[in-house]
Amino acid sequence: MSRSDRWLVLDISEHQRGFDYFKFKANNPQVLGVILRVGYTGWGRAKSKQKDAMFDEHYAGFRRVGLPIGVYWYSCAVTIEEAREEARLTLQYVKDKQLDYPIWFDTENDHD
Repeated sequence: MSRSDRWLVLDISEHQRGFDYFKFKANNPQVLGVILRVGYTGWGRAKSKQKDAMFDEHYAGFRRVGLPIGVYWYSCAVTIEEAREEARLTLQYVKDKQLDYPIWFDTENDHD
């Protein structure tokens, strides 16, 4: 399979800004959808839980251009209770959103 034959679903968060969603879709026909970061838990003692600053804007923009959307929470939970709180917030933030892909939890780091 050549690089041009690959189809992609992209991870998008507040780190990607300044989108022209229509231009993005027109210039990237290989992108079949996006997985938006809905929120994250910060490291350290406070481990504050934050909604991704661009979640609503990205959701509206990608929905406008018809790209399928899923979401994920960047999790730093080390207890069941922390994981439940992250899940509760995720469901709160997507309550009135149409999702085409599942909800995921990104747990790639192992920090306290």
